[in-house]
Amino acid sequence: MSPPPGHGGGYFPAVAYWNLAVAALAAIPSALTGLLAWQFELEGRALKGILILHLLLGCTSVLLIIAVWCTHFRQRQRGEASASRYRWPLELAGVLVITLTRLPGWNSERREPSLARRRHSGRPNPAIFREPSSPSPRIYV
Repeated sequence: MSPPPGHGGGYFPAVAYWNLAVAALAAIPSALTGLLAWQFELEGRALKGILILHLLLGCTSVLLIIAVWCTHFRQRQRGEASASRYRWPLELAGVLVITLTRLPGWNSERREPSLARRRHSGRPNPAIFREPSSPSPRIYV
C-alpha cells in the first residue's frame, strides 16, 4: 500500500492533518459551551479578572487552531511537501496560548480543590456514614 500523494512520502503527515482537522472541529463546540456556561451560570453578568482572561485566551486559542488548520489545508491542496515559513510560528503561538488558557483554571484548582479531589483524599466521607434523618419504611416480603 503506497502513501497518499503529496504528503511527503508517509502516513504521519496525513494522520497529523486529520488530527488537526478534528481538533479544529472540536474547538468550536468547546468555545460555544464555554459561552453558554457564562450565560447560564453567571446569568450574563460582566466577566472580571481571571474569567475575562480565560475567555479571551480561549477565543484566541480557537482562532489559532483554525488558522493552523487552514495553513495545513492550503498546503495539502497545493501538494507542497515543505511547510510555509509562518506555519511554525503560528503553531508555536497556538501551543503557548492554549497553555496560558489552562493556567487560570490551574491556579484556582490549587487554591480551592475540586470535590472529586476532596472525595479521594484518603479520609472517609462523613456524609456516607450518617444515619438518615428519618427512618425509611421497611417492607417485608
